[in-house]
Amino acid sequence: MALTDNIEAYYKLDESSGTNANDEVATYDLTTVDSPAWVAGKINNCLDLTPNDYAHNISFDQGAYTAYSWSFWVYLDITTDMVLLTAGEDASFGYRSIQLTSGAIKVNVGTGSAIISSPTQALSSGQWYHIVGTYDGSQIIAYIDGVKDS
Repeated sequence: MALTDNIEAYYKLDESSGTNANDEVATYDLTTVDSPAWVAGKINNCLDLTPNDYAHNISFDQGAYTAYSWSFWVYLDITTDMVLLTAGEDASFGYRSIQLTSGAIKVNVGTGSAIISSPTQALSSGQWYHIVGTYDGSQIIAYIDGVKDS
């Protein structure tokens, strides 16, 4: 089985310029908002986000998925509130996002007052974290460095 088997979208985020982050397995390229910088990363390049920057894809078909997960590595050099990633903007299904809120990673699904969010755990600046968010259709669970965030 290859790394990209059964994956709907995969982003290396290692571009060196431009406003798009290529989807390596499909056509759900991310568009950057508010001009984040492409800088040298751990492997190749990375996207350096500041509080007003994020990447999103509004055409991702959220209605096709009742369950999903996101997994990524992030290096926090600040813990200021900011959106890291959003997918979809649909009146029926709302949006899905991962954000940093009050120094904690939050995984969100929904719209308006129906937003479901993961629990929060305070994170520190100056270190790498592996973040996984899962949604089974009714509950969101976030994992930080392999430990359930509760």
